[in-house]
Amino acid sequence: MRIYIDTSVIGGCLDKEFSLVSNVFVSRVRDGVINAVISDLTLRELRLAPESVMDVFDSIPSSCIESVLQTEEIEILRNIIFLKVSFQQPAYLMLCISP
Repeated sequence: MRIYIDTSVIGGCLDKEFSLVSNVFVSRVRDGVINAVISDLTLRELRLAPESVMDVFDSIPSSCIESVLQTEEIEILRNIIFLKVSFQQPAYLMLCISP
């Protein structure tokens, strides 16, 4: 299974409210059950993130990560998700992508 994620999924591993779900997700990525699809924009954001967030990302084998270029389709999906999510809560962007 391929799932598109954004920076909040990785950062969620260190967030009290989301750590349980995020760490289970990242563990499944590490185990190869899920392939994390990450855009070039997310990779740039991760490079600017705190070292602790980068440590979580770096713990994921590169064979479990698929990098994609930010496309119009990705931007449309992102915008649809953010329009439906309350801005009062952190939003996770984990979208299933067909193989």
